[in-house]
This record gives sequence, structure tokens and C-alpha cells, in this order.
Amino acid sequence: MIPEELKQHILLKIGLTKVTSRDCKKIALAINQSLNRNTSVTTIKRVFGFAKSNHQLSKYTLATLHDFVVELAPVLPSCISGEQVVSSFLIKHEAHLFELNDQVGLHPERLVIDALEILFNQDHEFLPLVIEGKCVGIIYLRDLTYFLTRDEKKFGALFHKFNFTLECAIDMLKDIK
Repeated sequence: MIPEELKQHILLKIGLTKVTSRDCKKIALAINQSLNRNTSVTTIKRVFGFAKSNHQLSKYTLATLHDFVVELAPVLPSCISGEQVVSSFLIKHEAHLFELNDQVGLHPERLVIDALEILFNQDHEFLPLVIEGKCVGIIYLRDLTYFLTRDEKKFGALFHKFNFTLECAIDMLKDIK
């Protein structure tokens, strides 16, 4: 995985739309907690261009960042007082997070059943939502599972939920609160 793509996946995993110098400490802490490997804040700042680097990143750093990205347990807010925290989001009004290959993510108009199949087959916890090469959001497997298991009359039967678009599912999840 090339460093630019790796940076984008780190942002997706952490749940940030863009990174600031201050966020580098949070990223380093998240890596330390999830992998039990030390990565300095300065190294993370070098990765994201906030600190000058006169050399290439070490193999250890690249391996650690790669392991962090592909790790199964996402580093996201956990449930608060028994309520599901919805982390999936979709940016509207022609805004986007960053450029990304369409093959890497899902289109927001994909059906929930198709997204579940892709997430399970590729063993991913989340995937970016991409329109014409622009990342406009993220869909998390646990949010889709929550959407399917919600027992609310307004969502309809399970069969109908599978045929919703991802965009519609995210909108409905955000309206639960």
C-alpha cells in the first residue's frame, strides 16, 4: 500500500475528515492502544506532512500503519449507556473528504444487501462511500447490522431494509436519535 493511500485509510479508520497537527497525538495513541506498538507523534506528523522528513519511512513504521489499518477492531466511540453510536456518515452538497479510486469504496446508491455482501467477502469493518473519485462518507458494518436489527415500524420488514440504498439507511440511522 502506498503512503498516500495509507494516510487516507488511517483517516477513515480514526473517523476524521481531515487531520491537523493536534490530531497526530490522537492517532499515535490509537495505534499504541490497538496494536500495543509505539509510534511517536513526530513520526505520525511526518506521515501527514506536519514535520520535515529527510528520509523514507522505516519498514517498521509502514508495517505498523498497515497493521493498524487492516486490524479488525475499529477505533471508534463505543456504545454510550447502551445506545448505539452511529458512526457512518455521508457528506452532501457536492463536498468531499479527498480523492479516492472508485474501486476502493461503495457508491451511496448501492443497496444495503450488496454492501453487506462486499463488507463480509472482503472482511472489512468499514468502507468509504465514493462518487466519481471523491470520498463523500464512510459506511460501517456495525451500523448496517444495527439498521437491520432495529425493530421499528417506520423501517419496515427486514426484506425491505435489505433493499434500501446506503444513503437512505444512513439518513434513517441519523434520524433515530
